[in-house]
Order: sequence, then C-alpha cells, then structure tokens
Amino acid sequence: MAAFLWPNIRCTALTLAPEQMNRLYECGSYAKANDSTPDSSHLEKRPMRLPPIAIAEMRADKIRVNREHGGDPRRAHGMFLRAKLSAAFRLLEDPLSFEIMQEDWELAGMMMRYSRRCYEENLQEYRNENLKRRADYKEEDELVREQVDMRSQLATEERIMEVLSNSPKPSVSKGELTRSLSKRQKASLDAALENLMASGKIKHRKGMKGGHWYSLA
Repeated sequence: MAAFLWPNIRCTALTLAPEQMNRLYECGSYAKANDSTPDSSHLEKRPMRLPPIAIAEMRADKIRVNREHGGDPRRAHGMFLRAKLSAAFRLLEDPLSFEIMQEDWELAGMMMRYSRRCYEENLQEYRNENLKRRADYKEEDELVREQVDMRSQLATEERIMEVLSNSPKPSVSKGELTRSLSKRQKASLDAALENLMASGKIKHRKGMKGGHWYSLA
C-alpha cells in the first residue's frame, strides 16, 4: 500500500519561467509538460510506503466492511485523510523520505481524534443554538396567536353588545347570538360572554327549557 503525494506542486508551478508556464497550460497537465519541460520533472508523483500498523488497520477495516456489507463513508474518508496527514508529517521531517513512520501515523490519528471532537462539539453547539432559535420562534408564534385571539375576542364582545342593544326583545338566546357572529367570532363566543358577565355589562339567565339567554345589565 502506498500514499501518493505531489509535494509543492502549486508553489513550484508559480516559480516556473513564463515560457515554461505557457507550455504547461498548452499541455494541460504536469505529466505531459514533463515530457517536454525537463525543469518540471521533479513534479512527478512518488510513492511513500505506509507503516505496518497503518496497513494492518486498513486491512482490518476492509474485513469489517465486507462482513457488515457496508460501512460508514466518514470512516473511509478519515482513513484516507489520516494517510495524507501522516505522509505530510514525514515530509516536514524529511522531505526526501519514502517511508512513513509509525509515529507519523499515530500523530495523524491523534489530530483526527481532536478534529472529530471539535467537530462534534461544534455540531452540538449548533444543535443547541438551533433548538433555542426554534423555541424563540415558537414563543413568538404563541404571542402572535394570543394577540390574534385577544383581538378576535374583543371583536366578538363588541358584536354581542351590538346585537343586544339593537334587539327589540329584552333578552337574546345564545343560539341567536351565535348566528349573528362570523366563523372566527364563534370560536371566541364563550370567552367573550364570560368576560362581559364578569365585567357586569350583560346578565345571564336560564330559560324554561334549559337554554341560555343574555341581556344588557
């Protein structure tokens, strides 16, 4: 197993002479440019051998995936990223090295674990903020609904007072009041009647057949 790297490709390309850069763009790739531009031959990829512990972990992961008939794509990506990190650590230590050391592999694994922990903490913080934001939105919605219900109840009370004031009869049945209200006002009828009676604006009595009758106080 080997991890292939292209060290310093971007930086090296920027330091090429203008005619070499033109040739590179004309060829469309470093590989083709290397055939005609000797100065860019150092841009060729070279293999770096992984340590035995890394190969063993990759083989174990392969066996586990085959047994489970699938696997977590994030784990495969993490293994690939760990291999690249360990190779980068080795090149920082020895730019001419072809062997990735076990300490490089372990250091890359430690960085991956810390990175994963930071990601999980940030994700949890985001979820908490999202829950808090949703709770705030819910509270705002409830306040808006309460205001709408209050306005609807006030409109219902005004309509009840209007019906009672214009009625030629001394009292009006609840059924007649209900028929005089809109669909939204009907939902607030009971609350409006209770509030009007509590404030002393209307009076309530029961009819002989058990109905409810209301009149101005």
